[in-house]
Amino acid sequence: MAHPGMSQADSRSSPGVPRLPRASRQGKRRRVEVVAPTAVVGSPSPGRAHKVHKVPPPPPVDASAARASSLPLVLPSFEFTTEDHTHFLASGFSVVKQFLEPRAVQYIRHQFDRVYRDLSVKVHDEWVMSLHQATPPDEDNWLWRLASAPKLLDAVERILGTPDLVLFSTQLATKRPGHGTEVPWHQDGERCCTIWVPLDTVTERTGALRVLPGMHKHGRLPFRRLESEGDVAMFEFFHQYHLYATCTRGLESTPTVLSIPAGGLEIHDPALPHASGPNRSRHSWRRAIVMRYQPANEPLVGGDITHWKTGHSFRKLNYLVRGSHPQISDTGCAISCRDGSHAQWSGEGAGLARRPGGDVWYDYNT
Repeated sequence: MAHPGMSQADSRSSPGVPRLPRASRQGKRRRVEVVAPTAVVGSPSPGRAHKVHKVPPPPPVDASAARASSLPLVLPSFEFTTEDHTHFLASGFSVVKQFLEPRAVQYIRHQFDRVYRDLSVKVHDEWVMSLHQATPPDEDNWLWRLASAPKLLDAVERILGTPDLVLFSTQLATKRPGHGTEVPWHQDGERCCTIWVPLDTVTERTGALRVLPGMHKHGRLPFRRLESEGDVAMFEFFHQYHLYATCTRGLESTPTVLSIPAGGLEIHDPALPHASGPNRSRHSWRRAIVMRYQPANEPLVGGDITHWKTGHSFRKLNYLVRGSHPQISDTGCAISCRDGSHAQWSGEGAGLARRPGGDVWYDYNT
């Protein structure tokens, strides 16, 4: 079971991770790499290789937006309202249809395309972890800018009920047309909240989130029993990401599909059962950003992350994005990063820093 302070969908990955089929260049020819359990629409059995159709490239990005690294990411009008909060408390989730600036959607799509063009074969399409920590200091750390945006942190503070906030996980999750895993019903960690931001309009066909409204009030659900070889393959695959299927039998709730426009936002309670299917569209991409936060007084979680480009491992850091923490200050911490920020390590590699800096960027081109 996941650590109380971390999402069951947190960041531990390892070499040899089963991959989604991903078109990659080899000279002028293209090849398709294979595959995770239930990763491809119409897969005859978990993990079995078979032919897949050619994946269309992502839609073109407006060139002017792609160059605008200093543009604001969050709409000035964005607000997590009292009505949104009331719906969150009653249903376990809330959707805000307008969160990102339209030009920011274009810009972030461009950044996604850069990452996935050079993605290591050791990294899964749906589990690109901690990009905010692995971005070199001379590049635009757009994911950090987004995760630490004051208006977003206002919403997180309201949900978690504390001004002292830690960002403990970010994730890029892409389901290419005709591909994608069947993510089972599961819950996140104990005391945290998850922000889900799509860059493409998501529908049931393209792999939208499904939720069981109100079922967060039941607390922690039992894990699902493994009753077949397929269940075992599913468990082994998702175990490396600390995601464990829950048993939803007997719950009196009808699944709701969250169709969200590009640039919208979804926020959910950690105890809310949620799932998603593969992308069954032949042409539409499903790209999403996932950010997870916890109160600063929760135990920190460490572990190793696989660098999205090099495939090398590095230590995960947690980031104090708002407020204070007794183990970190502007001076006198155990570790000083190259850019002058400070980090405090505790336990087995559980680190806390104020902002991303020179802690892992040197692995970028190795």
